[in-house]
Amino acid sequence: MSAPKNVKLGLMLFLANFLIGIPSIFLQINYAPPELNRTVMSIGSVILFLMLGFIGYKLFRGSNLFRKINALLVIGGVVLTITGVTAVKHYHPAGVYLYWLGQVISISIVILFFTPSANIWFEVDHNV
Repeated sequence: MSAPKNVKLGLMLFLANFLIGIPSIFLQINYAPPELNRTVMSIGSVILFLMLGFIGYKLFRGSNLFRKINALLVIGGVVLTITGVTAVKHYHPAGVYLYWLGQVISISIVILFFTPSANIWFEVDHNV
């Protein structure tokens, strides 16, 4: 069963957002305040990047479970941003732009992945 257009668009946006994250990570690490440990930030960024890569792989394979995990991560990120836990103010100006762009794209992906036609497609077993 071929994916509907909204799922294909969501997957392409996920890939674009994943690629946008690469320069964002470098900006965050290079322009971090001195009180933050750059080694820990680097290791954490690599782990997060690998985790998102795995989630993306499972989404491209049609995993309903990882569609829900992605939605929970996006919702959690939005909550952290709204409550001010995420220290966006310490980012390089380009990093702030990339961060907000990523947030908007992530929310768009969740919306696309939970449309009626996407629900039907994700609920079919794709042997993931």
